[in-house]
Amino acid sequence: MISGLFTLAAIGSFIGVCWWASARRNAARFDEAAQLPLVDEPATVKAAPAPACCCRESQS
Repeated sequence: MISGLFTLAAIGSFIGVCWWASARRNAARFDEAAQLPLVDEPATVKAAPAPACCCRESQS
């Protein structure tokens, strides 16, 4: 009985997520997110400075 309810809940959740992902109101957000790996960082963003050495240096 419990496994049947769990299966029904899982199928319902899957259908709900599919419906939410295919909704037109989310299309623009997903299209923008799909382009994120292809966008260069703006020139105003600078890399963080290198951290000071926090490990023991070898004493020769």
